[in-house]
Amino acid sequence: MNDYLPKLATTAQACDWLQLRTGEAWNLPRLLEYGLVPYFWLDYTEEHAALFGERREGLLLRVMFQGDIARLETAPDSGLVSIAGLPDGRVVQFDPPCPVALSELRFTRDEVQNAMPQGAAPALTVNRGTQKALTPAQEAEIVEMYARGRGQSVNALAKKFSVSNPTIDKALKGAGVKK
Repeated sequence: MNDYLPKLATTAQACDWLQLRTGEAWNLPRLLEYGLVPYFWLDYTEEHAALFGERREGLLLRVMFQGDIARLETAPDSGLVSIAGLPDGRVVQFDPPCPVALSELRFTRDEVQNAMPQGAAPALTVNRGTQKALTPAQEAEIVEMYARGRGQSVNALAKKFSVSNPTIDKALKGAGVKK
């Protein structure tokens, strides 16, 4: 096991690093249980050219949809991502879901280092000012619910998530789903 933790660690690197510090075994489901957010590299393809703009190299995308994360946690052999966050803050929905090699999932150094300080219980979320009305996972869920088939209305989504219609509109516009 190596004591070095890269800025974007693979699952194996993150697990090894945490095991050195806690003396306990770590795996992908446990990383996700502790709230670490997985990232993956998407290579440029013509199929996804609109995501890349002028770029012709790959993008590091963040897994955003709670359903994708739950699937990774309960069935870690199923690497499919249906909703991901782009580096510029946009949200993309893959239909069909984008296959991701589980060995290629990455976790940020900061999140791994804060996962279990001194082997204690999972770190609590620290309030850093006014909390956003919606979490990234909720925004991704809203995008999926709105974009699915005939989808749910902004009003129905606002009621479901106990937020205002403008908050739903902002999430949908940020994802590029609504103009």
